[in-house]
Amino acid sequence: MLHKFSLRMNFLIGFLLCIAALVVALYLQLAKGEIPCNLCILQRIAITFAGLLFLFGAAHYPKGKGAIVYRSLLMLVLLTGLALSLRQTWLQFYPDFTGTCAPNLYILFKTFPLDQVLKIALQGTDDCAQVHWKFLGLSLAEWTVINFLILISLSLIPYKKHKILT
Repeated sequence: MLHKFSLRMNFLIGFLLCIAALVVALYLQLAKGEIPCNLCILQRIAITFAGLLFLFGAAHYPKGKGAIVYRSLLMLVLLTGLALSLRQTWLQFYPDFTGTCAPNLYILFKTFPLDQVLKIALQGTDDCAQVHWKFLGLSLAEWTVINFLILISLSLIPYKKHKILT
């Protein structure tokens, strides 16, 4: 049977998982020299937003409709991140479908409007299709898919409601 935590504990665990994912990504970038592609950066942004929502949810500890709002926002961010990581995983399995190398997001944002930037970034590039790092046979994009699935599950599991005595 699924153990029910309080909503605050669910949010706190989600926040810690987001922090752990960002720490691993930054370690690989700064210590191992792995340069993130555009899809990687968009996934990091999604994880950062999810982490902030989890943190604010843990601090705010919403009840009723407030909990529904937090969970809805989390699902929007987490499903977006999941889609991004699935796209990168797909590109890694089918590298022939990638485009040419694109400039980094900073240059894209300075040069193109937002809709064009997202279109270019989501198409993927040769950088997105390359696997530079694996752990237990899975690429970082595949681990990110797993992380987003865990975070989505954590957001959906039932939680124990506490009655507050007034």
